[in-house]
Amino acid sequence: MSRPSVCNSADAILVDQEIAADFLQLLKPAFEKHEVEIFADAASYKNLRDYPYLTKAKPEDFGREFLSLKCAVKTVKNIDEALEHIAQYSTKHSEAIVSKKKKKSMRAFCH
Repeated sequence: MSRPSVCNSADAILVDQEIAADFLQLLKPAFEKHEVEIFADAASYKNLRDYPYLTKAKPEDFGREFLSLKCAVKTVKNIDEALEHIAQYSTKHSEAIVSKKKKKSMRAFCH
């Protein structure tokens, strides 16, 4: 949030459905403090419904470089859906996978 206008800022956040409810609740206070506008898919929207800067995402929001205090959030079923999403919308510039499951994250890295 310190430099949202740079090209390696987080424009899209994909979160596994197993942790989505808890993770998105943890994300909200910091995002709200900085008035980050969130463009959320249907599942994420349900988990963020009381967030004050929330908009329903359009497909094109996931390929957007916002270069501001805005981001798209999508809940995914598993690593395969996440990798498909990344393949479709990636800028091939600065993607990252964060996981406690090293084998899955390495598969993503080598994908």
